[in-house]
Amino acid sequence: MASTTKAREDRVYQAIAGEGKGYDLLRLGPVKAVFNSRLYPVVLQVIAAVVFGFIIFYGFFGPRMGEDNVAIVVTWRLWWEMLPFSFVLFGRLWCSICPIGASISLAHKVLPGRRALPSLFLRKYGVWIMAALFLGLFWTAMVRHICCWPKETAIFLVALLVAAVATAVFYRGHTWCRYLCPLGTFGGLLSMVAPLGLRPDRRACLTQCRVDKAQLLKQEYRECPMHELPMSLDTNRNCNLCARCVKSCRNSSMRLATKAPGREIWALRRPIRGEALFILALVAIAFVEVVQTTRIYPNYMKWAAARFPVSNYDFIFSISLLLLIGLVVAAYHLASSLSQASADEDADGEPIAFAYGYIPVVLGGYLGVPILRLAAHWKRSAEIGINGLSFGLNPFQVGPTVKGSHYSIDTPIVVVQILITLAGALLAMYSIRRIAKRQSAERPFAVALPHMVLAGLLAVGLLILFLQPAGVILH
Repeated sequence: MASTTKAREDRVYQAIAGEGKGYDLLRLGPVKAVFNSRLYPVVLQVIAAVVFGFIIFYGFFGPRMGEDNVAIVVTWRLWWEMLPFSFVLFGRLWCSICPIGASISLAHKVLPGRRALPSLFLRKYGVWIMAALFLGLFWTAMVRHICCWPKETAIFLVALLVAAVATAVFYRGHTWCRYLCPLGTFGGLLSMVAPLGLRPDRRACLTQCRVDKAQLLKQEYRECPMHELPMSLDTNRNCNLCARCVKSCRNSSMRLATKAPGREIWALRRPIRGEALFILALVAIAFVEVVQTTRIYPNYMKWAAARFPVSNYDFIFSISLLLLIGLVVAAYHLASSLSQASADEDADGEPIAFAYGYIPVVLGGYLGVPILRLAAHWKRSAEIGINGLSFGLNPFQVGPTVKGSHYSIDTPIVVVQILITLAGALLAMYSIRRIAKRQSAERPFAVALPHMVLAGLLAVGLLILFLQPAGVILH
């Protein structure tokens, strides 16, 4: 226990010594006023909670047809498609607004009492749990089409709400958001690309702060609901920009710092094996997301049904997904083996750190596909959403939707998808090069080359898929 505490103390001061770059957006009067206001993020949480309530209501009592139901169009056609953009641009800002997270804070106020710290099991395996839940959510969406059924969507959201409140009864802070939320690891990894994040001002912390180490460690639970140490905050992965640390710091040492997009990837100090494997799974899922918008997907499923011993769709999809994830992991393992063979004998660093360099590659899938879907149905979805939230006024006359899919090449959308993929590939290669330089001072290019080649091949694969005629299927 003593060694664990000592390690955490060392981490605090190492992190403080390495921060302080970037422009502080809190120098801007309006931004500072918002982050220091007692109304932030409460007002946004109230608005989100009202919309959440409408979603639950329409899920149980609205139209059965998903494309005409507020629960479906707001949750899956709008919010879900825009969520990756939110993570990439603003970090985990959504997590501070999320009504499920807000319910945890409310439960702590309504149900006072002593609560336990997150258990060692959650601290150790929380990443794995969140990754497994995300993969389960993706599988359910693809196989059971939960994103098309209002009642099932409402039940799913209520289940998340109940689970989050249950953790609030037993644990301090936002333990659900940090260790159990299905979107936690996914959002945290994408937020590493964000061009801003809360960081401590190292000079203020080292010269002005008079808090001793024991008090410093207690701040983790008093000032940060995500169980982070504000003075050692060096990553967006577990920061939801709730601004509690901004309000509580007497020396105004917290900064909303700008940074180069992706800088956190190559500056990462503590790679986590569970996150590394999850990134590789996300690479595979990104390909599935893109493939299912093309003719390749239905043609493959028909081909597989005729040749697999079991022609069941669920079985074929599940096996194919596992094989694709296994293929990506095997390719990464090969690249890592070649990379390590080229490394210096005294090279310092974790091989799993290179997995983080692949995060920008998946942006092609997680941003490119939502652009296609939003272009196809954003107007109709927005009109249905506004009608549902207008208390019966129904300002828009919404026509019927056409089921099925028309495959075509929409040049402007394809151009945007290609640009995102190319930018992601370049950022991935640069990140990998910087990671290699940190680990092997003498031969950084040789160490980085296998991973750069693999990242390039993955990007080429996405580019080829984006050049195929694409369409959006409504079930």
